[in-house]
Amino acid sequence: MNTLKTIKKTFLIVAITLGVIFGGAQQSKADGNDTYYNNYYYYLGYYNATGNSTYYYGYALPNYYYWYAGEQGDSYGFNYDSYGAKSDKHLASYYYSSFTYQSYYDNLYKYYGDYYWNNY
Repeated sequence: MNTLKTIKKTFLIVAITLGVIFGGAQQSKADGNDTYYNNYYYYLGYYNATGNSTYYYGYALPNYYYWYAGEQGDSYGFNYDSYGAKSDKHLASYYYSSFTYQSYYDNLYKYYGDYYWNNY
């Protein structure tokens, strides 16, 4: 009888663990970059069909800059930050300064996206 309880407990633990692992993997794919990129082309199509500049400046460009911010931030951070994405930050946090290329380019292009989003 105790063996049956142990098997049930083990099965439950394994099921929860697998759920967390695969659930986390699916969430990590949804970083938003593809969504911004798809929205850019969606609103660009509206602009091309209607000629209404609000679709271009108010919707398409902000989505483009949000997508581009993620792409450039990741790229520059990986290639040019002193320890960047290539190392374990938590193991050597004293190597990091407040300036990183990743945050610089990420914030720069998000600023452009916010500008168009708020002004058109």
